[in-house]
Amino acid sequence: MDRIISFLREKAPCHIHGFKPDFMERCISRRMKDKNIQEIEAYYNYLLENREELEQLVQGLIVPVSRFFRNPVVFETIFSYILPFLLEKKKNNRERYFRFWSAGCSTGEEPYSLAILLKELFKKETEGFLINIFATDIDRKALQFAQEGIFGHESIKNTRYEWVEHYFKRQDDFFAIHSEIKEAVYFSYHDLRNEKNIVPPESIFGYFDLVFCRNVLIYYDIDTQMQILKNLLKSMAPGGYLVLGESESIPARHQIKAKRILRYSNVYRKLVN
Repeated sequence: MDRIISFLREKAPCHIHGFKPDFMERCISRRMKDKNIQEIEAYYNYLLENREELEQLVQGLIVPVSRFFRNPVVFETIFSYILPFLLEKKKNNRERYFRFWSAGCSTGEEPYSLAILLKELFKKETEGFLINIFATDIDRKALQFAQEGIFGHESIKNTRYEWVEHYFKRQDDFFAIHSEIKEAVYFSYHDLRNEKNIVPPESIFGYFDLVFCRNVLIYYDIDTQMQILKNLLKSMAPGGYLVLGESESIPARHQIKAKRILRYSNVYRKLVN
């Protein structure tokens, strides 16, 4: 198994550097089962001889499961508590812009879900606001899929019926997101481990009001997690919100920069000072 992991790190360093060994082992075992190969040595030789299999294995490492409004409690918290709070804060400060980042957006369901929430929030709002939603990932194929905006039944199963009716168009067995939602999101390639360029290139600067980074940290070792969290916290505006996955958390050394705000949702707020 170590030989395969070393081979992967040599051939695809930009994708898998920092991944946990146990996570990589599970992905390798899954591919071996799919190919009906029982011996590690046999699979290693198969990888050496088949470039396509290497690509399939790497793809399995970097594409997590995604769907609209995944973990509804989190999105209800954002819709009912965080976004209204941010709106009032912007009004009080006479600011007319919102900046959001979906870091590790996969196939786009997460940033599109946020765009839907914002459309709903601003239905009765008379004042004009500039809203920027940036979505990034290291998987270019996933980004291409996201930009096409066509999803299957599984992707929308957590979505309210009225929102499906209003924001999607049925195309045979698929659902195409409406252009008003597609145009609200800027997709681009970005590696969260980059220490020099810590924000999406299209965003120019950070100062994000809300950052999603859900179910990304769990794939990396602790040192890589710390680097990613350091970058994310730097990218956020003072008082901005960071949403992590259910099994993720900010290690103790970062607690002075952000605090968990709710017991039932894994949402942190960056301290102002």
